[in-house]
Amino acid sequence: MSNTAHIRILLIEDNPGDVRLLREFLKDATRLRSETTQVERLAAAAALLSTERFDVVLLDLSLPDAAGLQALQHLHSLAPALPIVVLTGLDDEETALRAVQEGAQDFLVKGRVDTPILTRSIRYAIERKRTEEMERQLDKAHAARAEAEVGESRFRGLAEAIPQLVWEFAAGGEIEYISARWFEYTGQDPTGATAVSLLSAIHPDDVGPTLARWD
Repeated sequence: MSNTAHIRILLIEDNPGDVRLLREFLKDATRLRSETTQVERLAAAAALLSTERFDVVLLDLSLPDAAGLQALQHLHSLAPALPIVVLTGLDDEETALRAVQEGAQDFLVKGRVDTPILTRSIRYAIERKRTEEMERQLDKAHAARAEAEVGESRFRGLAEAIPQLVWEFAAGGEIEYISARWFEYTGQDPTGATAVSLLSAIHPDDVGPTLARWD
């Protein structure tokens, strides 16, 4: 992420003092160009997320309409691709671990936050989430490819098992596959499968105008 990138931050915090302090930290962050939108309730955040795009969320775990990890769980379900940095006044290692397990990218204790810590946490949260998303898309592509290969293998196995003659064309009309039964039936050479013409196995006198268009 570029040092000059403009970041849209959604701050979900109902304590006016904490809001002022966090805004001051962000204002002093010379390496972070940001725009902050603040709401006091999780419901208000959900409404914003349905219509606007944000790069990161700063989430207080003590809200009027959601307390503890419930707020994180609900927010993560609403926007699973959005990086979330949890803010709390509770210095609890177990809660921090569970927050990360529930989808948070970082866990900050309010009394220990300053401008460098907040800046670094936001930047790292965005980068980590971006890397996770790239890995997820890559895993999805690999799974789709593996599924396609399994499907192709099943098709070929079925084509070779049935007594019918089976062939497969590519989008451009080229023959991609001909079953072994074809070669047994026509006496053609299997080693020339990719270049074989279906009409080459039919006597010229039996090739009418309709069949000729296949070649």
